[in-house]
Amino acid sequence: MVMGVQAYRQLHQDSVSRQFARYVLQSIAGMIGISAYVLADTYFISVAEGADGIAALNLVLPVYSVIYAIGAMIGVGSATKFAILRAQGSRAAALYFSNAIYWLCLLSLPFMASGVFLPGQIMTALGGTGRIVTVGVPYTRIFLLFTPLFMCNYAFTAFVRNDGDPRVPMVATIASSLFNIAGDWFLMFPLRLGITGAALATALSPLVSILICLVHFRKPSNTLRLVRTKPFLAILRDSSRLGVSALVGELAGGITTLVFNFVILRLAGSVGIAAYAVVANTAIVAVSVFNGIAEGSQPLISEYHGQGERHSEHRVLRLALLSSLAAAACILLITNLVPEEIVAVFNREENRQMAALAVPGVRIYFIGYLFAGCNIVMAAYFAASNRAGRAFLVSILRGVVMTVIFALTLPAAFGMNGVWLAFPAAELVTMLVAILCLVSQQQGSNKTASHAGDPLPGGRAQHPRTDHSLGRKRLLGICIMVCAIALITLLCWILVRPMLSLVHQPEALRGYVAERELPGVLLFMAALVLQVFAAVIPGGPFEIAAGYAFGVIRGSIICDIAMTFGSVMVFLLSRKFGMRFVELFFSKKQIESVKFLHTNEKEDNIIFLLFLVPGTPKDLISYLVGLTDLPLARWIFIVSVGRFPSILLSALSGQALGAAKYEIFLLALLVIGALYLVGMLIYRKRNR
Repeated sequence: MVMGVQAYRQLHQDSVSRQFARYVLQSIAGMIGISAYVLADTYFISVAEGADGIAALNLVLPVYSVIYAIGAMIGVGSATKFAILRAQGSRAAALYFSNAIYWLCLLSLPFMASGVFLPGQIMTALGGTGRIVTVGVPYTRIFLLFTPLFMCNYAFTAFVRNDGDPRVPMVATIASSLFNIAGDWFLMFPLRLGITGAALATALSPLVSILICLVHFRKPSNTLRLVRTKPFLAILRDSSRLGVSALVGELAGGITTLVFNFVILRLAGSVGIAAYAVVANTAIVAVSVFNGIAEGSQPLISEYHGQGERHSEHRVLRLALLSSLAAAACILLITNLVPEEIVAVFNREENRQMAALAVPGVRIYFIGYLFAGCNIVMAAYFAASNRAGRAFLVSILRGVVMTVIFALTLPAAFGMNGVWLAFPAAELVTMLVAILCLVSQQQGSNKTASHAGDPLPGGRAQHPRTDHSLGRKRLLGICIMVCAIALITLLCWILVRPMLSLVHQPEALRGYVAERELPGVLLFMAALVLQVFAAVIPGGPFEIAAGYAFGVIRGSIICDIAMTFGSVMVFLLSRKFGMRFVELFFSKKQIESVKFLHTNEKEDNIIFLLFLVPGTPKDLISYLVGLTDLPLARWIFIVSVGRFPSILLSALSGQALGAAKYEIFLLALLVIGALYLVGMLIYRKRNR
């Protein structure tokens, strides 16, 4: 039997939308159950131990993350491989469940030993001091001793869900969460065990979940068996490859928490850690929704992928992305309407300093879930469809690389607001990369002939594309542009707001910028790069602002470097992904309007001239030049040298404005306007 008869009929008789709703809603309910007990832990500990208790809980979260990460990698990866092999009719699928349980039990032994001998050292290494270590040691010791239950619970719920029975994992997760919440209260207050009681309740809750999952093994539809066999390293390696994204997703939370903790300790001390704990623990609810969407979609995607039903596979992905966007909008609305009330729930001591840090944190941090939801879904999609490399790339970018980079740079410019901003900035950059991964995948699957010709009219023939495909690409392009504009707006809001009072004092403004030297310049350059990618946003105002804030020479150099980098990236992406990438951002009519690139004549001088003067669509040209045979070195010369005079002129006007030399400012604007008209005339003449 490849699949349980009832589960098989259910899967193939229902519509894709009904299957999606059934799996995802039950998965979300289970994940929210998990978040509920985390919130309950935080709330009860805040009542019993105050801010030190919350800080201790937040310090040990990275250890939690390592345990869950290993459980996720082996449990989810093995269950995904099991679903794919089962759909293909392979008997090897039967080995994956037993192998996962054996390896998880073996890998839990070092954690148990650490719980016995090293809980205090672990707390100290994570940044704990004084009473925070005293409070955190019993909690750390107990949950480390119960590591096998935490790890194996991941495998049980994932395998039962992938065996066509999503209801049992949902009930198991909710029941274990309710047990944890009730146990927290009973052990901490009536029995007066304090934080030790919270740890015991948390440690025993996965046992409840595993016992309920065992109900599935008595059902006729069950295909899971725990067989006597030795642990196979080859099977572990094969399944872990598909679980790497889950590993990184879980581990990323710990790495992020660790980095944020050390940054915040330097900025705001233990009160800042408590504020971050409030934000991070509230965020667990949001993450649970997106994880629920991703985990609920995964069995369907794996099943359809194994059967070769690509249309149904892609429909599940679209439904998951739309669901994540809708959920993100609701979460963002709530966190902006009642941030004070959210913080007050965990601020039982009414610590005003903590509230002052946490309230803006809730507002800024949760913007990131507009992008994080899509990233979580796309990483799960890549893993479920046997594309481990793409899944790993998305997961490692959002969870480690981008988050750490922004967490270490933005706080230098914006203090605690920079800490909160690091998350949305990292998620946006990752989402752009994930979308490019989807585009490249679509390009590979839709090719009907290898390199059939030039994507530009008059050259090689374009690949045939359906209206549905083009509509989907156009939607992706709109999403990228909206996200880029959103990030630029967010950066400007945070960067410009404290500078508004200094607008009439250029020297004071430059002093403000100088105090935030490297992060300020990097942020400004990032906005310029995004401006090149977004294409619809004019670069002139940025160039004038650079002259005003940095001076004419330094501002011009900053703009030229950033815009050159953006143009080169666009050039390389267009060359790599072809017309499909360009069509994400521009309509066919806009593309065909650049007629001089449709010929085979040498147009280097014309391109250089168009970059030399204002008023020409430089960003559109950057996208289309990548489709020609122009050498990269020549392109770098054109964009860096050709654009510099107009940048210099704009920066000069900005510096003149800052120095109150309005006659020079107006003269520069007149010259720019005249050159703009000349550029437009040249461009239109070439396109007749």
